[in-house]
Amino acid sequence: MKKKLTALLAAVMIFALNLSAFAAPSVTTVTADKTGATQTAAALADGVSVKSTGIVINGVAQTVTPVVKSVPAATVTSAQTAAKSLVSANANLLKLIDVSLPVSFTSAKITFDVSGVKAGQKVNVLHQKADGTWEKIANVVVGDGTVTATFTSLSPVAFVVEGTSDKTGSVSPVLTILAAICL
Repeated sequence: MKKKLTALLAAVMIFALNLSAFAAPSVTTVTADKTGATQTAAALADGVSVKSTGIVINGVAQTVTPVVKSVPAATVTSAQTAAKSLVSANANLLKLIDVSLPVSFTSAKITFDVSGVKAGQKVNVLHQKADGTWEKIANVVVGDGTVTATFTSLSPVAFVVEGTSDKTGSVSPVLTILAAICL
């Protein structure tokens, strides 16, 4: 009886190794398609804002009212492509907005409120230049709920994170086989 119970327990443990953990969902890519592209663009802009105070224009702190809005569907697709080429093959858009300031500048340091980011998290900032190409902004500072970057011009700005596997918390079959051999 004891051997049967031990064998049953071992079998349950082996099969349990293949179950996924109840972890937070992985970061996933939001795709733009012809039916839901507008909603996707709006969803990517949701949770991003810029405070009118704390903007440093040409080295001087100023109070201006920035304009933040969602981007067209074509920009979502363009930003996704740029993220893959400028950051990494598994990069994912976290947020994407079109931002402008009502003043001329040669340098603007802007702090964005970005929901979901944590201090120390690796967040890349991409900027779409006037010719439609994307550039990766250097010297990005990430705080709890904030991302600060310096721009020479404004237009669509993408916040990009490294993607994670869709199998967060799952165990490889190799581990299951090793467990069976050990038992």
